[in-house]
Amino acid sequence: MNFFAQQAKARANTGRLILLFAAAVLLIVVAMNLVVLVGATALIAAEQDRPGGAVDMQAWYATLSLWTTGLTLLIIVGGSLYKVASLSGGGRKVAEAFGGTLVKASASDPMLVRLRNVVEEMAIASGVPMPALYVLEDQPAINAFAAGTTPANAAIAVTRGCLDRLTRDELQGVVAHEFSHVLNGDMRLNIKLMGVIFGILALQISGQHIIDSVWHVRRSSKDEGGVRLALGSLGLGMIIVGFIGVIFGRLIKAAVSRQREFLADASAVQFTRLGAGLAGALKKIGGLEMDSSREATPYSSRFTAAGDEEISHMLFGSGFSLSGLFATHPPVLERIQAIEPGFRPEQWNSLKHQWAEAENQASQASADEAVQHLSAGPAEAPVTPPVTPAGAAPDVVAAVGTINSASIDNALKLRKRIPQALWSAAHDADDALALLLAQLIDVDAELARRQLQLVGASWGRPVAERVQNFARELQAVARDLYLPLAAVAFAPVRQRPRAELFRLKNDCTLLSLLDGQLSCFEFALGHMLKLQITEVMHPQRARTMGRKSLMALSEDVAILLSILVGQGHTDPRAAQAAFAKAARRALPMLELRFAPPANWSTALDESLSRLNSLSPMAKERLLSSLSIAIMHDERITLEEFELLRAVCASLHCQLPPLQAA
Repeated sequence: MNFFAQQAKARANTGRLILLFAAAVLLIVVAMNLVVLVGATALIAAEQDRPGGAVDMQAWYATLSLWTTGLTLLIIVGGSLYKVASLSGGGRKVAEAFGGTLVKASASDPMLVRLRNVVEEMAIASGVPMPALYVLEDQPAINAFAAGTTPANAAIAVTRGCLDRLTRDELQGVVAHEFSHVLNGDMRLNIKLMGVIFGILALQISGQHIIDSVWHVRRSSKDEGGVRLALGSLGLGMIIVGFIGVIFGRLIKAAVSRQREFLADASAVQFTRLGAGLAGALKKIGGLEMDSSREATPYSSRFTAAGDEEISHMLFGSGFSLSGLFATHPPVLERIQAIEPGFRPEQWNSLKHQWAEAENQASQASADEAVQHLSAGPAEAPVTPPVTPAGAAPDVVAAVGTINSASIDNALKLRKRIPQALWSAAHDADDALALLLAQLIDVDAELARRQLQLVGASWGRPVAERVQNFARELQAVARDLYLPLAAVAFAPVRQRPRAELFRLKNDCTLLSLLDGQLSCFEFALGHMLKLQITEVMHPQRARTMGRKSLMALSEDVAILLSILVGQGHTDPRAAQAAFAKAARRALPMLELRFAPPANWSTALDESLSRLNSLSPMAKERLLSSLSIAIMHDERITLEEFELLRAVCASLHCQLPPLQAA
């Protein structure tokens, strides 16, 4: 699965969504004008019968049409903008709006522990910051969704039915499916789709409000019922036209989201090595939906929260009972057969007997596994000095947005090498902040003393003491564990007050520059933290993809390549040769100039901000050139890779941790 092709398809779907929305709005406006025209004709006829009540019909209809069109557009477009704005606060707002309960790091429920382990494993393997995690406790169905505008403010929510009914492998398949939506740019599209559907539904809602108002308003003695009748007819007409809008809305959802679900399934199969887990979850959904002996199929995929019409396209399973043209998801059988071509519907009967027999045993086994898997910490925590390993340079383009068996195994190995004390600290809101600051404390005693003084002045003595303790522990941990550990710590830190996030961002910069130098790691950690804070505090401003070409940003391309090869090569001639080769890949028709800037961190920060507006395919070509640059000497140092991860994070192209050769 090519990450950049999926991003391009997501952007194309956004354009398609806008066109479909415009067409639906046009038809609704025309229908609304017809309803109002019919309703107003009776009033005009009554006016004509009264003395002095002659009306200029042409002027009347023209004015009425303008008002009808304007008010209809205001309701639809205004409703859409309102809904998108209300959901632009990130995935947490969406999850909480539909009854999600935040899964805290301190949760002791074995099923919640297992869920967190699975999500953290997937986050480390993909290079995505740990998303906020929610459980829909009141939902016995087997379902899940991912929401947000960027990976930095993403949230994954699963139903209680997922926890109670799925094995670990099946849960991993569902989570992998949702991670594919996070990686492929589907979340922002889903938010826009929710806005479109709400805008179309707003006309029906407004009509219902008008009828309710007319029904409850006491009739005036001067009113012969004409105005009440007209308003009631208008409200009824809006409901009828709104119902037509609902049909269009469902068609739009089906047209945009159905193929994305197939792609997410395909990605999840790739993510989880074998499709057995994902297929198993789908089999349980399909089998339980077909089981008429269960009342209301309590463990199907049906979503019963208010607003299921709005959220149905975001769910793992088809949360709303629609089929054919209106289905937001392919049929469950088709999804299973895409993974296991030999599966037949008659196999569901035997599977249901197996599920019933194994239910109690599986529940206990899952609980035991949840406590033991990952959360128990490493069997032996290797004590090694901070080193800079070198390994085979990765193919950046192939690695971006991809989770495979090697990256999952690497994530498990990384986790087992992290001491349990540091792993626990990364999950605590207070300790996670201190842990991030501790990663910037220098090994030089005098510089460390000055850095800790700065921390104490900013955060107080207790925090400074925790930072000092964590810094000592980190000195016994290999440096390639720092960024994976930080990615987990970002999750609780994101929940802190805005003022503290600003202070943390500024203090990280001060700690890094206190010695007058900036290492690649210090830049990477500070830049990735700044991205997290910015996109959490201002999610509506976050952009994951643009439309610009490499030619339009050629100067920034030259700056990025110059800095990357400059940091990775001590020999100027080798650096220039690597630059030339990479530049030919990025812009073969243009001769770029190799000129590493003196203040490289500021120049890189500014260039990355502009390069994020590149189109998905332009980003693919840019990262291909970066891959050529770092592969020039056929090796990559940890410093180079950390800088590369920061670049990819800024471009919203998540890169998994380094797999040392």
